[in-house]
Amino acid sequence: MGIIMATTGKARLEVNLPPIPQAVGIARIFVRHQLISLRYADLIEDACVIASELMTNAVNATASDDPRTRGRIRMYLGPHEGRPVLEVWDSCPWMPVFREPDFVAESGRGLHIVRSLAADLGWRRDVDRGGKTVWALLGPAALLRDSGSSDDHGGEDIISP
Repeated sequence: MGIIMATTGKARLEVNLPPIPQAVGIARIFVRHQLISLRYADLIEDACVIASELMTNAVNATASDDPRTRGRIRMYLGPHEGRPVLEVWDSCPWMPVFREPDFVAESGRGLHIVRSLAADLGWRRDVDRGGKTVWALLGPAALLRDSGSSDDHGGEDIISP
């Protein structure tokens, strides 16, 4: 675990994780502790669900024998315009896809869950390192949606690293 200072002077925290199922639990612990230290304890419950979903997707995308997708995962938590943003980078080059929810399937609903809990959600390619970053702006989803400033931004880079 390390601390990286963002250009704004506010702490941008990160943790590097291997693509193993245990990384999901470690990510929840990281998010819980960091939100407490950043004084956002009221966001912990939703943020831990968001972290679980994003990390599960990253683990599933990178825990393979395929050399194009195998690699590490990095989670970031830091401020963006006065609110915390959670970002998960992984080495898999394939972008997320919203699938039609199948309520009897064991998978396929994670991004829908994240979109319902986060104030905003999106992703971007990482041209320098390869792979992608999926991000969620933490906080009540209704805040941005009610103001008309957010809709489905999947694939748009509205939060710069």
